[in-house]
Amino acid sequence: VTKNYFESEEGKGFYKYFVNHEIFHNWNLFYVRWSGKLYEWFGEGGADFIAAWAFEQLEGEESGGAARKYFTERFSQKKGYNSAQTLEDVKKTGPTERALIYGYGSLVWEQLRQKLGDGAFFTGLGNFFKQNGFKDVNYQNFIENLQAQTTVDVESYLNQWIKENAKIKLSVDNVKIQKKNRFYQTDIEISVISDKNYELFTSIGYKTASQTRFQTVPVHLSTKG
Repeated sequence: VTKNYFESEEGKGFYKYFVNHEIFHNWNLFYVRWSGKLYEWFGEGGADFIAAWAFEQLEGEESGGAARKYFTERFSQKKGYNSAQTLEDVKKTGPTERALIYGYGSLVWEQLRQKLGDGAFFTGLGNFFKQNGFKDVNYQNFIENLQAQTTVDVESYLNQWIKENAKIKLSVDNVKIQKKNRFYQTDIEISVISDKNYELFTSIGYKTASQTRFQTVPVHLSTKG
């Protein structure tokens, strides 16, 4: 089975994802003993989040973005947004719930990272693991370590994602490319279709030619429309 993973680029990608995901479980499932609400989000959603982050650190932004795109598509295709359970208390009872845990869960982790910034987020997460090795922990222990690094109300910020399953569709529309002297200018519109206003962190990735470096432009959204 392992040999077959390496017979295609897709297989190689899955194998690397699998290794990244499972290695992180040494910390988020086995090094600390989490109980109570958000157990699945912390365990499986967290491992998928770290898998994408690892791709980004090792292979660049394009690889990390591709992993997050895969998580988003899996969530959408399996209709995770239709789950009757919320991320706060979801269990692995079916494909819809698994899509919520893995796909949606990993994206909530990414939103939290972007909101706090890498410095505060990874310092807080690192301290959480340092202080709680082989101990019983829960959501409040996690929040306290993050909160110590930021003025953002971490728990309130997460509540919008975990107590209700957000329904959001992002799309790029009206792409216009115009030549100006020796250069080109590209204008785009981003549409946000959602049940209410959310603070969203995403980015637009682009290349100017197939062999050029993949580049990203951060996009911070706060209203639907």
